[in-house]
Amino acid sequence: MNPRSSRRRRSPVAPWTAACLALILAAAAVSGLQETGIAASNGITALAPADATRAGDSVDLNTAIARSAWRWALSATVLQIVDGFVLLAVLPKPVLLGVMRGGLAILGPLTLSILLGIGLLVMLARASNPVDRPGLVSGTLAALILTIAVMTVTRHQIRVLYLEPATSQFSVTVVPQWANFVLFSVLLVLGLATVFVVVRRVLTSPAEGDEAA
Repeated sequence: MNPRSSRRRRSPVAPWTAACLALILAAAAVSGLQETGIAASNGITALAPADATRAGDSVDLNTAIARSAWRWALSATVLQIVDGFVLLAVLPKPVLLGVMRGGLAILGPLTLSILLGIGLLVMLARASNPVDRPGLVSGTLAALILTIAVMTVTRHQIRVLYLEPATSQFSVTVVPQWANFVLFSVLLVLGLATVFVVVRRVLTSPAEGDEAA
C-alpha cells in the first residue's frame, strides 16, 4: 500500500461528525422557534383587557423568554450554515466530485438548502422583539422545517455516494417497514405534543411562592 495515498485518504469521522452536529443544531433551532412562538403568544394574550388583572410581570417575562429563544434560534441557524459548509469541505474527494457532478438531482436540493438557510438568517435578523411580529415567528418556523426537509434529501444523497463503491456491485432490494415508520411517526407526534403542553403549561401557569424554583 502506498503510504502517501493512505495519508491522503480522509477519515469518515469528520464528515459524519459534522452531519450529526447539523441534526443537533436543527433540533435546537426548532425548539427555540417553538418556545418563541409560545412565549410570544402568551405575551400578546397577557396584554388583552380581559387578562389585565393577572398580566403583571407576565408580559415582561414572556417577552424576555421570546427574545432569548429567538436569539437561540438565530445562533443555532448561523452555526448550522457554517457546519454545512464545513461538511462539504471535509468530504472525501470522490464523494465531493460526485456531488458536484450529480446534476440537478443533487445540486438542486443543495443549492435550495443554502438559499433557504440564508433566507432564514434574514428572517431571524429582521425582528428584535418577536412578540410584536407573531406572523414572522410562524413563517420562520415553517421555513426552518422546509429547510430541514431539503437538507435531509442532500444528506441522503451524500450517504448514497459514500456507499456507492460497496453497493454498486450488488442489486439492492428495498423492503419498506411501514409498521416501524408508523410507530416512529406516532411517537414523534406524541413527544412533540408533550413538549408543547409542558412548555405552554410552564409559561401560562408559573409556580408561585414556595413552589417557584
